[in-house]
Amino acid sequence: MINFVYVLLHVIALVGMTTSIVWLALRAKKEKGKYVFMLCQTLIMIWTASQLCDLVAVNADQLFIGYMMGNIGVNFIGAAWLHFASLYRLEKKHLPVWPLYLIGVIHFVAAAT
Repeated sequence: MINFVYVLLHVIALVGMTTSIVWLALRAKKEKGKYVFMLCQTLIMIWTASQLCDLVAVNADQLFIGYMMGNIGVNFIGAAWLHFASLYRLEKKHLPVWPLYLIGVIHFVAAAT
């Protein structure tokens, strides 16, 4: 019974975040910050979906797929949030963010092996 409640909560969270992303895509101004925020939301959705996969997995392969999906969300969320925050700094000079995403790629490759 408790497993069903967790699954239901994760599904509600995914529906809510999907609604938020669609609303942003249709209604917000076309700025770089909007797309980076949508990336942050998408990474949270990927992590939430991985938790859902872990809850309903019945074999080791399904657990591994859920684990790797979770790693995608977790490895890149820090870089995405720093990228989003750097876009809203008072100074107009933005920080280079590609090294942060590169760190996420390296960590994901290490976790996949």
